[in-house]
Amino acid sequence: MAVTGYGTESPVQKNNHYDLSMMEHRKVSLTIRGFTAPVAKLSSAIAAKAVLAGTKGKPAREGVKTILKKSFLLYEEKISASMLWDDAIELIINKVGGVELLSDVKLFFSIEIMHIDISVPARTSDEQEGGYISEGSIAKLKVLGSSFGVSIL
Repeated sequence: MAVTGYGTESPVQKNNHYDLSMMEHRKVSLTIRGFTAPVAKLSSAIAAKAVLAGTKGKPAREGVKTILKKSFLLYEEKISASMLWDDAIELIINKVGGVELLSDVKLFFSIEIMHIDISVPARTSDEQEGGYISEGSIAKLKVLGSSFGVSIL
């Protein structure tokens, strides 16, 4: 099976089906895609365990014909409603080893894509959702060559 969870099932995918109830949680994620090294080798160079991983040329998940075009690793952390976006970015970067380690890993493994995403369940929120990213966080994203997104769920 190409897509695997480490330790526990992914909060996004459970028993090869997407668990929409988990999309109600705020979370920050880091996706690393587009590398030629074996997934296990890259994963071992990072300080945390990925919640999902997939290998280029393998099925996206068991029983599906879609083949992955790029290998990937996905790291996630739940965040509280009161957590600032800057703090969420810092949380996921630190979880996987920090800016210096990620920069070194990106260069060593020739990683094409790093993407940090904050998921916000605005549809079910009693509050107005929003946030900002400070110059310091933008600088860290730039050093990593990482894109940033916000998923409004």
